[in-house]
Amino acid sequence: MRISMALLVVLASCGSTANPNVCCATTEQCTALGFDELRPCGAGQACGADNACVAAECEVNADCDDAAPVCRLGFCESTCSGDADCADVEGRTHCLDSACVGCVDSDQCGASLSICDAEEHSCRGCELDSECLSGVCIEIDGVCAEEARVVYATGNGGATTGECTRTSPCKLDYALTKFRATRDVVHLVSGTASLPSTTVEIVGGLTLDGAPTQLLASATPSFTANAGSSLTLEGLLLGNTFRATSMGGVMRVFDVQADRATFTSTDGTLLVDKCTFRGDGLTGAVGCSGTGTFSFRRSHVFDANVGSGCNATIERNRFEATQTAGPLTVQGGKAIVENNVFVTSDSGTDMIYMTGGVGSTFRFNTIVSTNPTTYSAAAIYCDASIAISNNIFAYNSTNPISGNGVCTVTSSLFDTQGTSDAGANAVGDRQTFFTDLSHADFHLAPGSPARDAGQLGLVQTDIEGTLRDGNPDIGAYEAH
Repeated sequence: MRISMALLVVLASCGSTANPNVCCATTEQCTALGFDELRPCGAGQACGADNACVAAECEVNADCDDAAPVCRLGFCESTCSGDADCADVEGRTHCLDSACVGCVDSDQCGASLSICDAEEHSCRGCELDSECLSGVCIEIDGVCAEEARVVYATGNGGATTGECTRTSPCKLDYALTKFRATRDVVHLVSGTASLPSTTVEIVGGLTLDGAPTQLLASATPSFTANAGSSLTLEGLLLGNTFRATSMGGVMRVFDVQADRATFTSTDGTLLVDKCTFRGDGLTGAVGCSGTGTFSFRRSHVFDANVGSGCNATIERNRFEATQTAGPLTVQGGKAIVENNVFVTSDSGTDMIYMTGGVGSTFRFNTIVSTNPTTYSAAAIYCDASIAISNNIFAYNSTNPISGNGVCTVTSSLFDTQGTSDAGANAVGDRQTFFTDLSHADFHLAPGSPARDAGQLGLVQTDIEGTLRDGNPDIGAYEAH
């Protein structure tokens, strides 16, 4: 009303002379004020809500933040009216339902992130074979394999001649003879397939991709990636005779369920992610030795052994043992073991063996025995080369820390049975540590003494990947 009255005064006293302090930036604004043309503000200014010139918030979209990414008429706004409004918004160049988004359909995505997520409306890598025109997604990379790159295989009834195309898939042992540099993906369409009983030497690279598919063998098949070669296994169900080895090469194992199978790396690279391993306490192992590297993450281990003798990162896993053999052995190499959950129901199990790795760390782990009997087995056998901090030892043991030399533990939480090894660390009733110890729910209870008890300044990653800093919880945060 103030602006309107001022405008009337000017019009009444000066004929058609307009008030120079009144602005309008759109046709609609100007018409409402009785102007037949736009009245913009000067450089560095914008026309405010009360039709007065004020300092501009922005000149281009890059001047705005994520919450209000569109620069319109000098102000940052959260809504858009078309793709042109979002053209310079980083990662969100399309307009959908008045919001800037990364994509509306997959045609707007590139080759590496080729799928437009229907919910997030952002480009991502493929996650399912059905999202790809070829019917083959290399899930570990999130990349659709071009059809010309794929050798298609099926169960034992497939073809034993021809080129193993999508319309005419081959029996697996024959399909494995057809892969080469330009056709380096063998995709198992479905069902159960028999493996050859010989060693398959990888030349260049091979991706063996399942749907998932169960692989069976009557003898001892094996795959070997030598120096300069790579082997990727994903979406497979593997039995106890399966062997895969990296001898100076690269081996990647993704979304595989393995029953007493063996995966080893010597002087090579071994990457394991989102897998399930089952053993019987004697067979079933994953590990590395020599000068290579080993990454083991987001996996579930039942009575199998993970062993490291190289530089390793072991994180965000769940280890379970019902046998007398512990599930993790680290001997040599620099190993980072963090944010894992170790659980046993066997009163005689030494859970973790970790020695000789200068510079190694063991932190943000939870080690639990669900056996109600108090015993003397060690949660961790260690030596002075290992830095142990910010862990929960709910092991119901009178000797949870054991080893060769001084094992120094800091900023950790022990149950009352482990008081003699706790030293200056916190001690509490383990029934108060977790949401439901009796039902193996090891999420931290609301009043758990492990909450906000970690070392200041450390950065912790939970099982789902959320970063926490400041004063984090100790033990595996949000253990699954």
